[in-house]
Amino acid sequence: MRKKLSILLLTLICLVGLTACGNEKEPTRIQTQEEIAQIMSISDMVYNYVMIASAPEHAEDLAILSQVTDDENNDQGEAFRKSFGFYLDARTLTKAAESYKDSVAEIGDPQPVTAADGSLEKKIDVTEDEAIVTIPLKGSVRNGSMEIIFDDNRHITSVTTNVDLTLGESMKKAGINTAIGMGTVFVMLIVISFIITAMGIIPKLQEMGKKKEPSAPAVVEKTIEDIITREETDTDDTELVAVIAAAIAAYEGESTTDGFVVRSIRKVR
Repeated sequence: MRKKLSILLLTLICLVGLTACGNEKEPTRIQTQEEIAQIMSISDMVYNYVMIASAPEHAEDLAILSQVTDDENNDQGEAFRKSFGFYLDARTLTKAAESYKDSVAEIGDPQPVTAADGSLEKKIDVTEDEAIVTIPLKGSVRNGSMEIIFDDNRHITSVTTNVDLTLGESMKKAGINTAIGMGTVFVMLIVISFIITAMGIIPKLQEMGKKKEPSAPAVVEKTIEDIITREETDTDDTELVAVIAAAIAAYEGESTTDGFVVRSIRKVR
C-alpha cells in the first residue's frame, strides 16, 4: 500500500511538472501579503492535482487513496507539506476529485479562466484562522468554481467544486427544499395528532372493559342472593354458611375463612 501511494505521489509530481525542493521549514500563519501570495500560488498546484486525480486513467489510484489508513493518510499530507509547503492528505484529495467529477456533467467540460501570465484567475477571502481561494470555471453548459479552504497552517481542509445556478434554478431548488421541509413538518404534526388522539381513546377503551366486568362486591352480592334463593326451601344451614363464608373471603381477598365466623343468616325483606 505504501509503495502504491509513493508511486502515485511521484506520478502526480511529474505530471504537474513541479521542481520544488524539499522544505523542512514549518509553515507560518496567515499574517502578511507574502503569505497570501504563497497561498494563491499553492492554489494553482492544488487545482492541477485535483485535475490529475480525477482523470479516468487514475481511477484505480483514486480508489486506493480512498482506502488508506490513518497513518498512510497523514504520511501523504506530510509528504506534500515537506515538498511544497502545504498539507493535502489522501482523503481530502479523494473527496476533491470526486466533487469535481460530480460537477463535470452539470458544468459541461469546465475550464479555468487564466490570466495574462498563464496563472489561474482566482480570488481569496482571508480571516484570522483560514483563507478561502475561489477559482472560477467556465463550461459549455454553465459556470462553476473550485473552492479551496486553507487553515492558518496551510493545511487544506476542503476542496469542493460548485455549480453556478441561475436565479430560476436557485429559486426552484430553494422551493423544493422548502416543500420537503414543510412536508416533513406537516407529516410529523399529523403523526403527533394521531398519537394524541390515541392517548385519549385508550383510557375510554380501558374504562369500557372495566364496565363489562362486574365488580367484586356485585359478584359477592349476586352469589349470596342466589344461594339464599336456593336455600329458602332447604333447612340445612351448614352448606349455606360455608358458601357465604367463602364468598366473603373472596371479597376480602383472603384465601381462607379462618379470620371470621358466620353465626347467623337472616334474609332482609
